[in-house]
Amino acid sequence: MNSTCIRCISKQHTKLLLAPLTKTAVGTSLKRSFHTRGPLCTQEQDQEQKQEHTPSSTEETSSLPWYMRETESPSLSSPLKQAEIPEIPSDSPQSLQPMLEFICNKLGITDLEVFDLRNPADNQVNEGAEVLSDFMIIGTGKSPKHLQKATSELNFFIKTNLKTIPRAEGILTSGQLAKFQRRLRKKGKRGPAYANNDYGAAANTWVMMDCKIDDIYVHFLTAERRQDLNLESLWAKDKSKYAKTEDPVYNDSIFAGIRYYSTINNRRSNDFMKSLKQLNQFKPYSTIVDFNPESLQREDYTRQFQNLQRQHLKDPEAYPFNLLERHLLSMQANGIPVTIDSEIYPMIETMLQSEEFHNHEERKSAMFAARYSFVRRLLHKFNPVITKSELEKLYPLLIICGSRMDDPNFLSLDSKKTEKYPFSTIVPKLYELSDLLFTGSLEGAQLQAQLDIIFLTIFYNRDNWKLCTDLLNTSIKRGDIGPTVAALKLIGSKGINGEGSLSFCQKFIDSFLPLLITSDQVELKDLKEDVESLLNKCDPDGNFFHDIRQQF
Repeated sequence: MNSTCIRCISKQHTKLLLAPLTKTAVGTSLKRSFHTRGPLCTQEQDQEQKQEHTPSSTEETSSLPWYMRETESPSLSSPLKQAEIPEIPSDSPQSLQPMLEFICNKLGITDLEVFDLRNPADNQVNEGAEVLSDFMIIGTGKSPKHLQKATSELNFFIKTNLKTIPRAEGILTSGQLAKFQRRLRKKGKRGPAYANNDYGAAANTWVMMDCKIDDIYVHFLTAERRQDLNLESLWAKDKSKYAKTEDPVYNDSIFAGIRYYSTINNRRSNDFMKSLKQLNQFKPYSTIVDFNPESLQREDYTRQFQNLQRQHLKDPEAYPFNLLERHLLSMQANGIPVTIDSEIYPMIETMLQSEEFHNHEERKSAMFAARYSFVRRLLHKFNPVITKSELEKLYPLLIICGSRMDDPNFLSLDSKKTEKYPFSTIVPKLYELSDLLFTGSLEGAQLQAQLDIIFLTIFYNRDNWKLCTDLLNTSIKRGDIGPTVAALKLIGSKGINGEGSLSFCQKFIDSFLPLLITSDQVELKDLKEDVESLLNKCDPDGNFFHDIRQQF
């Protein structure tokens, strides 16, 4: 057998190895390979045998196993290919188009819209956004995880291609989100059931990115959050296109309400008929008004604020004090400013009556610190404009916050109590500040005279004789003897307890009582009872002060 024949046989064996190893195919191939006529195979015979035994493409494909067949994969209809790039505004910067193409084709963000805010003359379109940006891009993602990944990819794209460092808001990483959820679960064990509700504002459902180039801002939202916020209505020229026209779906089934009432987690009685009778108690407080939730006015917020005040004072556990503060935040967020007369002053009054700020019976300093901390936070958060008349109205409340004047047993000019009531260290500073704020005008002098009496009662209730003496000296220098008359009544009401009180009474008789006797602003007959009480307490045996006794 020559070399040509050997080459032919080897090629035929190679084809046999590639074919399926069935008995019929192997036997036929071997017969045709080894039982050839003639000792030698010419080149023409070799080609004829190849053509004779080479299967067609259909036969070869059907004989090969499925995992060795060469077939083209079917083309898949991906939603990324279906997303359309929105129309780019004219005269837009060069960075806008590649950014939109990347968001649309690579990130899978759908329903893209671009708003051009470069027309400051159109006041109905920009809503103040032209101060921050020129272009607003809004897109919808599939899930919070999708928005997190898309934000990360867009951040990397802007850094590498546009050479700037963007800033994203509203995004939480997986670690931060896990920590946040752990804290919520821990608080949920101690707090009420509604603490676990996110109220439709879950994490990573709205992400905003400041691209830091050409004043472009990008908003990624989930479909539900985009429908709730309706950001398009802020910047679109045709606002009617994005107006919310869906009517709320009301359930008029009475069994749904009864089911909720009977399964609510509440310690109170769940007697349905008894609760219906109790509803009649609220009829005097009910008012029928025209209410439009889309255009709230100050009157609507004031009415709700007063309702929350009454509910908190009646049931602090069901209506905690922070509901009032959250109500003022929502009011300010809707463009209605918080004022001293309408909101701040009633808020501080409610705080002084609230049980949440009277639960520090063992440490009075903690109660004073909590009160002043709340007042500072309130003024800093809402930053109201304070006029002089509003300051004169607010100042006495600030003094009461640092004292126990709201206590029913607090010593007044007509009471006969002997208890001691501490005050905050801020009260003396308020006294020094009042002397600088309200002196120099007639109205300020009248207010300062009233404040001096308030400060005097606070100092006297604490038996702080030094501050009482300093206050009397300062008021006499201004020509005001009202605090001196008030001090005389306080001494007659409280009496003498200890050496400090006795020394103050003696000093009062020596230094301040002669000024009252010689003053034209008061009559001696009005002071007779108080002076006799003072002398009897300082000198019960009547051995001294004969001249003063003879004058009265």
